[in-house]
Amino acid sequence: MIALEAVQLRHLAADVLRQLHVDDSARVIDVHDLSDGTWAVGFEDHWPETRFPTFALEIRQDWSREQTARELRLALRDKLWICPLCQRRARIRRLVDLNVFRVECDRCGRFEIETEVLDHFRVAYEHDDEHLLKRLPRLSSFIREATTMPSLGVDTWQAIADAARE
Repeated sequence: MIALEAVQLRHLAADVLRQLHVDDSARVIDVHDLSDGTWAVGFEDHWPETRFPTFALEIRQDWSREQTARELRLALRDKLWICPLCQRRARIRRLVDLNVFRVECDRCGRFEIETEVLDHFRVAYEHDDEHLLKRLPRLSSFIREATTMPSLGVDTWQAIADAARE
């Protein structure tokens, strides 16, 4: 029974990589159960600018298939540097001593985003928040056209999205 669950988890993790469109550069390398009752899913990332060539994510054995997929997508968006606006690979770096990340996306451009906003966007994708998802292309367009590096903060991103055109 444990081997079958491990095989199912391996397939689910590979499906999540396909959903995130990163299966050309990242892959599942192993799945094993840990002594505390969780699973460890090992990944390998061959993207040229990866910051984690290999890493493992822990999955609770009592999670449903849907909850496991959701948690994997959330964690992989972080580990694999997925742009919070267009959902493609990007370079994301935390600015020292700040709760801000700098994103360099080939599609959206360069921008800064507060941690709280970044987390909000990632969760919105998982909950299929239609209201927010409609605003992200406008933010991307605004950033591409900006002459200075935009900053998406808790107090600013909504006004930018509402003022921007697609």
